[in-house]
Amino acid sequence: AFIAVSFIIGLWTYFVVAGKSENFFVAGRSLPVWILIFTLGAQAVDVNSLLTNTDLAYKYHFYDGVCIPIGIAGSLFLNAVFFAHK
Repeated sequence: AFIAVSFIIGLWTYFVVAGKSENFFVAGRSLPVWILIFTLGAQAVDVNSLLTNTDLAYKYHFYDGVCIPIGIAGSLFLNAVFFAHK
């Protein structure tokens, strides 16, 4: 039943976004900047990464806990450089 419901929702979503994956992933590039800022911020500061950073910093060293935020910052920067269009 779950697979059938998921398939129906996916099929409905396909027709709602007019069959273009760009409309689904980036909302046709029509989102305001403040929504993007909060979405990327929430994605970067989720509970999993916070607990992982705390655990790594406690078990090993401060630098091990800092590697994940540096990687996230680097990936957000690369996304902005290569994928953001003006």
